[in-house]
Order: sequence, then C-alpha cells, then structure tokens
Amino acid sequence: MGLRISFFNTPSHRVFNYRPRYYDETKEHIKELEEKYGKTDEAEQEKKRYIPGAAIQSAYRSGLQGERRNSGNGKLKKIIILVSLLAAMIAAYYLAQGLAEMILK
Repeated sequence: MGLRISFFNTPSHRVFNYRPRYYDETKEHIKELEEKYGKTDEAEQEKKRYIPGAAIQSAYRSGLQGERRNSGNGKLKKIIILVSLLAAMIAAYYLAQGLAEMILK
C-alpha cells in the first residue's frame, strides 16, 4: 500500500467475475428436458431459477454504496493534505533561510 494523493475523484477499478466451481451434468440434462418438454408458468420458473452468485453480487453492490456514502471524508482529507503540504513548504523555506544566514556569518 502506497500513499496515493489525487486531487480529482478517480474511482478504483472494480471487477466482478464469478464462475461456479461445480458442474453437474445430470442437472443440466434434466434442465434441458424440462425446457424442451415441460410447460410451466414463466413467473414460477423465474422464482425457482437459481442464479449463481446473486447473493455475492448484492453484497458487492451494497459495499460500493457504503463507499459512496463516505465520499465526503475524502474531500476533507484532501484539504488536510494540502494545508499540511503548504505548512511543510513554509517551514522548509524558513529553515533554509536560517541555515543560509548561519553559513554566511
């Protein structure tokens, strides 16, 4: 982890790529047969359908929204960093002036 200073809002790169680990050939075969021969209600079928990673996706989205809520703190941090850099530059200038006077005497 390094110190990342940015004066513009640059969102971090987020990637979501979920692949299920296991493949069950018999379930796939049954699913194909149901699609081919079974006549069920579309709404019922949507309710029963399993979507891999749906719970993970919703948790991922809520995590992103949590970061967005705290974005006001980022502006405050930027202001504090700017003020501290300015103070450090002023202190360095006066230190350099003092050292130059000591050397010349």
